[in-house]
Amino acid sequence: MVTEKTEKVEKFLEEHGIDFTTHHHPPLPTIELALEYWKEIDATHCKNLFFRNHKGNRHYLVVFECHKELGVHALEKSLRQGKLSFASQERMERCLGLLPGSVSPFGLINDMNLTDSDGIPAEGVSAKELFENGHRVKLFLDKDLQNAEKISFHPCDNTASTVISNAGLLKFLNIWGGEYEWIDVREEPLLSLIIPAYNAENHLERCLESCVHQDLPAHRYEMIVINDGSSDNTLEIARRWETGHPNIKVISQTNQGLSMARNAGIDAASGKYIMFIDSDDHIVPDCLAGLAEKCRKDSPDILRICAADVRDGSVIRRFSLKDGETCSGKDILRQKFQVCAPFSIYRKGFLEQNRLRFHPGIYHEDNEFTPRAYYLAENAISCNDLIYMVMPTPQSITRTPNVKRGYDLLKIIGMLTDFARTQVEELYRPYIYRQVSDCINRCIRLLDALPPQDRDALYAEIYENREIFRLMKESSALTHRIEGFLLCMFPKRMACIYNLLDRMRH
Repeated sequence: MVTEKTEKVEKFLEEHGIDFTTHHHPPLPTIELALEYWKEIDATHCKNLFFRNHKGNRHYLVVFECHKELGVHALEKSLRQGKLSFASQERMERCLGLLPGSVSPFGLINDMNLTDSDGIPAEGVSAKELFENGHRVKLFLDKDLQNAEKISFHPCDNTASTVISNAGLLKFLNIWGGEYEWIDVREEPLLSLIIPAYNAENHLERCLESCVHQDLPAHRYEMIVINDGSSDNTLEIARRWETGHPNIKVISQTNQGLSMARNAGIDAASGKYIMFIDSDDHIVPDCLAGLAEKCRKDSPDILRICAADVRDGSVIRRFSLKDGETCSGKDILRQKFQVCAPFSIYRKGFLEQNRLRFHPGIYHEDNEFTPRAYYLAENAISCNDLIYMVMPTPQSITRTPNVKRGYDLLKIIGMLTDFARTQVEELYRPYIYRQVSDCINRCIRLLDALPPQDRDALYAEIYENREIFRLMKESSALTHRIEGFLLCMFPKRMACIYNLLDRMRH
């Protein structure tokens, strides 16, 4: 059945001698649904977006090839019309005579004859909304559409698609008489790979090599290398790669630590999703297209990926996930999960919305960041593919005995405890306290590896804050509750308790 709106468009085309073919189908309010039906239609299909400026007195119709992914910020750069926002349904009906889900250049037939021969607006038309040419709408078209032989649009109703030639489109636009402009529509990166690098001259190239050898087009992802005050050739290596690859961006800063380097990368990222890669590690070849598709299709707050250790040429999987599983971040907190930040890919909007950043100036920053992120995530998807390769680095700070590690773990214990008490529902606090208990365990076990003076100082600090042992008794893990009970009973016997428990486990 031909709708009134479709009939009006077809009549207009016929009256002006523009050849067309109309294909009827069920209502297709989204591109995802439309793509299934458009497979049988020989034409270039388009996305059509309708915007208003920040003052609300100018309206813009933007048309580009349907497979392109484009964010509002990228459009703002291309259109150079200031800050944009999607126009309301009321504006869409007023300016184009359309409803959401059926936006189309054919709606411009309702943007004609708005002034008389003297330029006086017709009744009900506000002069403030009109461009100098007497139209309410300015049209922007993707330059790539100039190469399309045939182009398809909804005829102001999403129950049909009408195909016209490129020449027919130009004739239609000249009859409309409004202002239109061909623009270079650049897709925003979907993925931003954030790579902090400090004195990484021995392994940075291997890391970048793995990020470059991918199956995702270069314009769909970016690599942001943050040189964190390196004193070796790290910056020179990064700059050389930046010169040869347009999707590599280098940021150089004074040494501020891993947390601040990652935060700088988040701030600079233009991708919809963010992946952290340590410069001494790497990712497997040809893995990004699959990850990008999962992110694009499902839009999770977090995408979980699998990792492996690389030792003497062997790849040893660290853990497995249930591929395709979707659940809330809170549900994942209830499981035994990996706190290492590079094992998760984060939606940037989710990080921004929840003001999630890494705490500056501490070691073990992932232990503080990741539990908070997962608790706040509404949805997370698991991918069981091996993506991230962890290389052995014995000199790594978090693998080297260092008293600062102990003090920082105590800070993290305090921050996670405050988070649990102020922001976490009571039902989920035991799972945050499990993460707290892991930090307590790491802090106590560090004692034996420290020189006597540092060991005594850290021991005194732990004993001074011994109330943290009570938190272990609230952990969801039975082993933590047992440890907490014993530590509360005998707080001066920390090492003895752990030695005893270790012997019992073996």
